[in-house]
Amino acid sequence: VYNESMERGSYTMCEMLDRMISKGKIEGIQEGKLQGIQEGKLQGIQEGKLQGIQEGKLQGIQEGKIQMILKMYQNNFTLQQIAMVVEKTVDEVNAIIKEHTLSPS
Repeated sequence: VYNESMERGSYTMCEMLDRMISKGKIEGIQEGKLQGIQEGKLQGIQEGKLQGIQEGKLQGIQEGKIQMILKMYQNNFTLQQIAMVVEKTVDEVNAIIKEHTLSPS
């Protein structure tokens, strides 16, 4: 663009500089947007992984408690004893037992 315009003499040096600066600004803005999008995606992926790990840990803890409740129930612990160990109410323990067995106490 610069060489063609200068050969034709249709632009002054200041006009050419203004055009080059404008073109540079536009390209810079476009590159900045793309970089921002990429960085945002990476940050989102990292946050998603962390959230997934946290949710997985919580789910594992809950599954472990359920297995403990059922094992204690099978070994004739009372609902009160089970509730105290797993830090749940007797009603919560009873509901878990009902959900996972055929005959709760």
